[in-house]
Order: sequence, then structure tokens, then C-alpha cells
Amino acid sequence: MSVEIQKINQRLEGELIHGDRLYGVPFVLPGDKVGYRIIGRGKRRRIVLESIEPVAPEFSRYQRQIPFCDHFTKCGGCLGQYFSIEDQFQLKAGPYIDLIKSKFHLNTLSILPNQDRRYRNRMDFVVEADTIGLRPIGNYRGFVDIVSCKIQQEKSDLILHYIRSLIKQNPELPFHRKTKTGILKYVTIRQGKISGAVILTICKDTANEPTLHHFQNKLIELLKQFEQNHNYQFSLTQCEIGPLSETSAVEIGQVLYGQSFFEESLGPLYFQVPVDSFFQPNPVGFYKLFEAAIKEIEKLSVNSTISTIESIIDLYCGSAVLSLVFAKLLPSIQIIQGADFSKSGIELGKANIEKFNITNRTISFELQAIDLNRSPIQFQDSSLVIVDPPRAGLAVGVIEWLNWVCTSPLLLYISCNPMQQIKDIDSISNCYQPVFAAVTDPFPQTAHLESAVLLQRKATVE
Repeated sequence: MSVEIQKINQRLEGELIHGDRLYGVPFVLPGDKVGYRIIGRGKRRRIVLESIEPVAPEFSRYQRQIPFCDHFTKCGGCLGQYFSIEDQFQLKAGPYIDLIKSKFHLNTLSILPNQDRRYRNRMDFVVEADTIGLRPIGNYRGFVDIVSCKIQQEKSDLILHYIRSLIKQNPELPFHRKTKTGILKYVTIRQGKISGAVILTICKDTANEPTLHHFQNKLIELLKQFEQNHNYQFSLTQCEIGPLSETSAVEIGQVLYGQSFFEESLGPLYFQVPVDSFFQPNPVGFYKLFEAAIKEIEKLSVNSTISTIESIIDLYCGSAVLSLVFAKLLPSIQIIQGADFSKSGIELGKANIEKFNITNRTISFELQAIDLNRSPIQFQDSSLVIVDPPRAGLAVGVIEWLNWVCTSPLLLYISCNPMQQIKDIDSISNCYQPVFAAVTDPFPQTAHLESAVLLQRKATVE
């Protein structure tokens, strides 16, 4: 079967209709003719491409770019290398910008990325038999051997090269998912501004294997040599998962070399990030969005639309990173109140604020580890509320609190899922009105975006 691709969606995939179902076709442009077949049944049906006949350049709406990665079209990590940065941004952000305009009558600030590669500070590579790499798109059971990943930062790519060489020298080390034998399942590489980390995820009950000890010792030697040559340290830590688990870099069990954290920056502040915890994958790209929102808040203050920002409530606060950057940039802030599902994140947040108080000024704080769906949110009134939820959007409990309890004059909603953000804003529209919106693409070549909407509380609640 063959068909001509007519449209590219927000995920940078071509759209193909077969029977009663819409399929996403990666690595194509409008006008490309694709040969395909459908395999599987029911919900497990998926499309398999057999051929692609590229559209002639003179008939294409887009100028096809030359991919910069040898693994493009095989690896599922990147989807957009056929498109320019500008075209990617329009495809990904265009529907969001249009919807913000039609629903809220706002012109969205568009923040394009400065770089299209070497921006990620974290990559998780799967180890399977003779493969060290990533998975193909739409096939979690498949594996693509990755010699070099062009979207991770350069030092990390060097470390990947060294680790690949060591693994090839130790054929008993890789895990085999069919037979559930072997040791090493994942290698995670994280590169911060000051230091980095390598995390080995091994199969449970294999920590004492001689093959693993030999590999660890050789890798530590390489990391020490790397530190001497580049004046940059990658620590080495290790964690364990079961033979059926496919989660990398879980709670750290053992520090083999260096520290249990790496050091990364967001704007003007540096943070010690536990190697198994979340941090923005592209802090430089994300900070541009955050900075634009802060400038808008300052503009409202200058125009006397709101009072001075003296206190903030940070929901989904994690380790209080965003709160502290706010406190650094807005000296008027005296109080931070925050809540998150994660107890470990809250404890780290308390430590981060205490460190901030030593080197900067004293901030009063109250951080709570609570279930934002079920537990009541009980904070004193604040000048500003920040929410930065996961992709699923705001918890029901947070929406209810914003609608019925919160009286803060400003709400800043930061999102990694812009279309869900709009749905959530609709659910609090009786109380809050959007006054500023911005969207950026910190993750070129992928389908992901980050957006920020600043909302002001209505004088009269509807």
C-alpha cells in the first residue's frame, strides 16, 4: 500500500489514515509518497514503513534539511532533522499560539532556540546484547546502536564513546532481555555546568559479579583521566532494578566515584542535583522562557497593576529551584511556600533554601510534602503562585484550590504540555484571566515544547 503525505502534525509526524485509524508517520515531509503495511491487531496495530519516495524540492512546502546525525530515521530520539528550526517551531507551536489568540486574545511571545544540537544535559542509553543506544520510534522492543548522540552535550558524547568501548571489551556485561541474563541494563549520562554524572543501572543481584567489578574499575580509571584532561568530573554511581523493570537511574544504591550529585545552573544560581532526581534537560533554553515571564511580572509592578512581590507559593515545587531563581531575581521576595508530592524533593528544597540563605539573604520558607490531589493546600496569602506540573497537568485538588481558596493576584503557569495548559486555564477561567503568554522550543528535533502563561486574578470572580 502507498499514499502521499498531506500534513505534518505537532509531533513532527506525517498523518496517514488507514481504515478507521489515524497513524503518525515519522521522517517525512508533505508530498512524500510512502509505502507501508499495518501489523498487529486492535490497539496493538502499528504502521511499518517499507519505502519513502521524497517529494521533488520544487513541489515541497518545506526545504528538506540534511540530517546531521547518522542515526536519524533509525533512532526514535529525534524526529525533526528534515525541518529547519523555524519550520519545526511553527509546526510544534503554531496550534498553541493560534489557540491562545482565539481564546484569550493574546499575542504569544515566540522564543526560538539558539542551537539545534548539543543542548541536552541528560541521556539514558539502553544496553542490550551488543547494542548501546536508544529505541526506534514506536517499537519499545527494538534497539538502535548509537555511536554518537548529537543532541547531548559534547563531553557526554565523549563519555559515551569510552563506555561503549569498555562494554564491547566485556561481552558478558550487557543484559539480554529475551533470556533475562546479563548485568548492565542502562547507562545514564548527565552533564551539568560544573560537573556531571554517570549512572549504571544493573540487574538486581548482580552487583558482586567479577565482570562488573572489572568494568567499574576500568571506567573509574577513564573518568579520572578525563578529569585530568578536561578539568571536569563525571561521578560514577550505580543502582539496581529487577529483570523485568525498564526504569533507568532509579534511587541510587552506591556511589563508586565522586559525589552523589552533579552541579548544574539555572540562570544566576547553581544547584547540587542528586544524580537520580529531575532537572531541566536544557536549562539554558528553559531559562529564556522563565526570564520573559519575570520581566512581565516586573512590568506589572512598575505599572502599579499589582503590589510588590513579597511572597510566593510554589506548587509542584520539587527542590525549590524555580522559587529560588525568583528570589534571586526579585529581591523583594521574603517568603517561599511550596508543596510537592515528593518527600525527597521537599527535603532537598529545604536544603537548597538554607544554602541560599547563607550566600544571599534570608528567606523564610515552609515546604510541604503532600498529595496535591487529596490533601488541603494550606498556605498564607501570597503575591504570586507558581505552578509547574507534569505533562498530565494540574491536579484536581490544585484546580479546586485556585478556584475556591486562593486569593493571590498573580498566577504563573509553566508547562511542558502547552495544550493541556490551555485546558487547565479554562478550568480556572472564572477566577483568573491570562495577561501574558510565551512559548519556546528548548528541545529541537523532538516534539516537545515549554510554555508560560501569566494570569491575573479577576476583580470580580464570575
